[in-house]
Amino acid sequence: MWRVLRQFIFGSTSNILNRVIGLIGAIITARLLGPEGYGLLGIVFALTLTLNMFADTGVEKAIVHYAAGETDDLNIVWSGFVIDLLLTVSVFIINVLLAGWFEAQTNKPVKVLSILAALYLIPSAFDTWKSRLQARKRIELLCIISVISTLMQTSFSISLIIIGFGVQGAVTGFVIARIGHTLLYMRYGFGKGEFNPKVVVKLLKYGIPSGLKGLSSYLVLRADRLILAFFVTASDIAIYGIANMIGSMIQLLPASFSLIMLPYISEAYKNKESQKIHGSYTAGLVIYGIWGIISALFILIIAEPLVLIILGQEYLPSVNILRICIFADVAYCFFHIMTTTLDGIHQTTKNLIIAVVQALITLALLFIFIPFYGITGAAYIDVIVSIIGVILGFIYMKRITGLKLTQNLSYVRELLTILKRGMKQAIVLTKENE
Repeated sequence: MWRVLRQFIFGSTSNILNRVIGLIGAIITARLLGPEGYGLLGIVFALTLTLNMFADTGVEKAIVHYAAGETDDLNIVWSGFVIDLLLTVSVFIINVLLAGWFEAQTNKPVKVLSILAALYLIPSAFDTWKSRLQARKRIELLCIISVISTLMQTSFSISLIIIGFGVQGAVTGFVIARIGHTLLYMRYGFGKGEFNPKVVVKLLKYGIPSGLKGLSSYLVLRADRLILAFFVTASDIAIYGIANMIGSMIQLLPASFSLIMLPYISEAYKNKESQKIHGSYTAGLVIYGIWGIISALFILIIAEPLVLIILGQEYLPSVNILRICIFADVAYCFFHIMTTTLDGIHQTTKNLIIAVVQALITLALLFIFIPFYGITGAAYIDVIVSIIGVILGFIYMKRITGLKLTQNLSYVRELLTILKRGMKQAIVLTKENE
């Protein structure tokens, strides 16, 4: 349990650092580029990363699931890598071909930027080595690499903007950092295996529902940027992006805990340790809920002076959008624990159904709300869709596990007691080292 606590501390710390560094970088980037330039940056990456999601077959999660606890995992990882590489190269070509069409339709200068951003896609094929490290529970190493990557991304992008490359410099900085990020994963996770068609079938059988779920989830999170590009200015998209970025700080704890939960729940599922799964899920709901509500209130209090002082008057409208989006971020605190648990107990199809329902509702509402309400309509859609996701997730978890919210609260107390003892032990060890 001490190992879980240590990994949780590492995960939480790295996520906080990543979010803080990313927030500082985004603020500086937004100030340097202005709303127009920052909005273009958001549109370009929304297009590029959305297309990349079509290449996501869920192989990374499948590797974590099947390689967890395995000593000989190279054939699993290598087979997944071949799949990812072929699909990523295909999406890269499609991205380049679509760049000109997207510029013509939106009447925004994004063609060159989109082609440049497409280079960001190629290294993503090598994320299978990250999955190998996650399956081996090398969480501390993953956390360190993620912080280094965020630092590279922020420093390279800002430096190139200051030199005078503008939005192109920001995109180039992202690409350079992504390559460095991939090299670090390969340095610690790479190994030569054999391509095995039977392993491919197994990975795809588990992964495709997860990949489709990832695509659907990403459409829920990013499709609004793409649709907004057809109806509003780049400046409006920048304001909407700033509101979402500040609100997403609420998801620090859930994102941290989810990183270590998946391999442990997968292993518990294989060993038929249902009590461990039930306890983790219930504890997560309680802890995430408390965290989400308290952090949301704090962000709402400081949002307006923070935006005014740091970003300036031109970004102040983002506060009104944040006051709406914040409800969606609180809902996603609960959603994290539900989707991670469903993935861990091999119920990826349920996650897929939830994500597809959310995506379909999102796309339908986007074409109704955005033409009339613009970025405010997009914020309302975020709230509606997130609440629907939580309701569906809770229904599925109750049906599959028979769990009610009031069950296993004793595990929450046990978990808090272990955390308390662990912190005391850490303090004692620190004093002894001194």
